[in-house]
Amino acid sequence: MLSALLAVQAWAGCGTNDFMLISDSSTQGLWIVGNAGYRGYIADGAMSPGTWSMTFNDAGWGTTSSARRTYLRGRYSYDSANNVHRATFSPSEVTVQLNGSAVTLSGTAQVVLTIVNTGNTSLSNQEMDGAQTLSAVITTPCGTSNLCGGSGDGSGGVDLNTVTSNITGATTTNTCATAVASTLWGTFKALYR
Repeated sequence: MLSALLAVQAWAGCGTNDFMLISDSSTQGLWIVGNAGYRGYIADGAMSPGTWSMTFNDAGWGTTSSARRTYLRGRYSYDSANNVHRATFSPSEVTVQLNGSAVTLSGTAQVVLTIVNTGNTSLSNQEMDGAQTLSAVITTPCGTSNLCGGSGDGSGGVDLNTVTSNITGATTTNTCATAVASTLWGTFKALYR
């Protein structure tokens, strides 16, 4: 009976889990020393209602406003073909958690922040502090506490302080393979075959 119950729970949370993420009222953004990132509510989609967080490992970013700005500015490169500035954060730098109504997904994300260039090719403070597009490729591997694992993506608008327009996306998850423990009786029978 227990195995049937677990199978039903795994099935209910796996598949396409779409979401719409909005910020909550907490202090957030990439300027927050020791807690850089975004968080809020899952407001719509198959995973709602729920909560979410995207946390950036900000070790080495600096603890003063000036040092942090200098570090983040150095992350952006200019793409002249598209007239934008982009900063890429690798999966080793970003963790993501989606606590949905049917399933909790924990993993990593590759995040790209894009700023439309409005002046010359250098990144101005006004551009840096303004609207940016956040795009994320999410990986939620199977683990001991997760019933599902998979990958997905999301995109929306942010600035360095908050989510400015909803992040929408989806994850496609599958039931994780579960190791089957061998029983002592099965091993004993195999010895005498």
